[in-house]
Amino acid sequence: MRRIAGAALFAVALGGCAVAGYFTLHPPLAKPLAASLARALALRPDQVVFGSARLVAPATLELGAVRVAEARADRIAIGVDPFAAIMGGHPRPRSLVVEGLSLGAVSARRLEASFGAGGRARLTVRGIAFRRAGLPVAIDELGVEIEGGRVQRIAFAGAELGAGQPRALAGALAGTATRDPAGGWRLRAARTGLTLAGRIDGGALTARAELKELPLQPIAPLGRRFGVALDRAAASGAFTVRLNADELRAEGRIGLTALSIDHRAVSRDPIGPIALELDGAVGLVRGALTVDRLKVGLGPVQAIFSGGLSRSGAFLTQARLPATDCNQLLSALPPELVPALAGLTLEGTIGGHGELSGDLAELASVRLGVHLDLGCRVLADPPRADVTQLVSGEPALPHAVDAHGRPRRFLLGPDNPSWRPLSELPTSVVRAFLISEDGRFFVHHGFDLEMIRRALIADLGVDRFDRGASTLTQQLVKNLYLSGERTVTRKLEEAVLAWRLEQVVSKRRILELYLNLAELGPGIYGISEGAERYFGKEPEELSLNEAAELAALLPAPRRGMDAAWRRRYQALAARLPSEKLVIPPLAKAAAPSPTRLTRR
Repeated sequence: MRRIAGAALFAVALGGCAVAGYFTLHPPLAKPLAASLARALALRPDQVVFGSARLVAPATLELGAVRVAEARADRIAIGVDPFAAIMGGHPRPRSLVVEGLSLGAVSARRLEASFGAGGRARLTVRGIAFRRAGLPVAIDELGVEIEGGRVQRIAFAGAELGAGQPRALAGALAGTATRDPAGGWRLRAARTGLTLAGRIDGGALTARAELKELPLQPIAPLGRRFGVALDRAAASGAFTVRLNADELRAEGRIGLTALSIDHRAVSRDPIGPIALELDGAVGLVRGALTVDRLKVGLGPVQAIFSGGLSRSGAFLTQARLPATDCNQLLSALPPELVPALAGLTLEGTIGGHGELSGDLAELASVRLGVHLDLGCRVLADPPRADVTQLVSGEPALPHAVDAHGRPRRFLLGPDNPSWRPLSELPTSVVRAFLISEDGRFFVHHGFDLEMIRRALIADLGVDRFDRGASTLTQQLVKNLYLSGERTVTRKLEEAVLAWRLEQVVSKRRILELYLNLAELGPGIYGISEGAERYFGKEPEELSLNEAAELAALLPAPRRGMDAAWRRRYQALAARLPSEKLVIPPLAKAAAPSPTRLTRR
């Protein structure tokens, strides 16, 4: 709007300059008039160009192909009061018409203005187009009324966000802004599915919006930036906005329907449609972001978030899950989000809270705390990922291949010649793998918060999800039941299956399975095949350093012993002498309850 008003003022100034030269200039007018305007506006002569200029009776100056700095116009016509000019008074503009106006990123098809005595004026602009936040915006018509040199009323019609979309979807907004006697402004606007009302007083804005099945397709391009598909989504609810020099705050309740998530970091395939409920407040106070008890509802399940991010980088995120029926929580997840969990049936309740805090300028300060009241019990395991079969069965490793990439059958049990019971593996070899991958294996119950915290610090340092935090339990679940893609959906499935695995399978059995299937190179699975392929030895013949060389392959086994592997091996070899792990006896079956391993 400021640019449009600026364009109008520019045209008025141009008219004054033209009228001043009405009786003194003679054809050709274009060059001397352009030079005169350049001097008046303190611009270089080449920044003001008129393709043509002519005087039309009784008192109108017409300009064609106008360029003034970044402003462009196809045609400008400026009319003056002929009687004032004849009587020798100060010639004042009577009318202004601008066609094909372009002012930077803003364009207008036609601008018309009329000027009266006492500082009265009316301005009408048609066919306005510009972009805001990357989205096209169009306004059919904008009108401005001025009295006593002050703007008294602004009205617009046919305003569209996402211009070019079908009007039935994008809709057209109409509204007014009227100055009241106290000097404030009353604001009103409406379109199908949306009403807005507000007030501006002393530079502070307060507004309320009410939505009823408002289509969100106009802002779909904005949603796609964040991996959210809004093409079929709609919003209902109400919220208030307060804006002043120090604070922007939005508070209310909004229901969103027919959302879809389409982001490679979340899932390989789009997820949806999803219905969400948002209830709470978000704000921006002196550059600091705040979230105040924002409830996010997915079906019958609600989570509550609070926190903030300061301008310096200090942050705090708190999340709370009220006691929720376990099966309702599972059922609220879209089936395509967790396909490996299809058929899982639960009873009981789950609740808890978590907190993540720190400073982006000092990543070592990051702290993570989680407390869960986990009372879920399994009534039926998912057929696709039934971990109870691992207790004593002899499963096959899916997707196993040979050195040439051809499918091979790889059993996890005595029928496989390379199988080694845990009791036959040297403690030194087991120790090297535990230190490398999961030093707290015998302490945690499937998840290691400290490992997650360190991974978060590493990911924040590179501004992407780069480092995992999977325990041996989680890695075993991934290798047996899930794909290798690094997505939120896979991590969610992995978390549930790891929790279930720790319930029904002993630590000793989990470790035994893992050490026999860990991929150590193309077509190489388990410690026995690794020892044979790299050193021509049996596992019990490996030295501690050779065991460390094998363990260092695990993060990227198909890359082999490259420079990155060497760095990992050297770091691991340096830790082995001083990293003291108390490992429970491996020659006997583990006790039913988890054995604890401690670090010193």
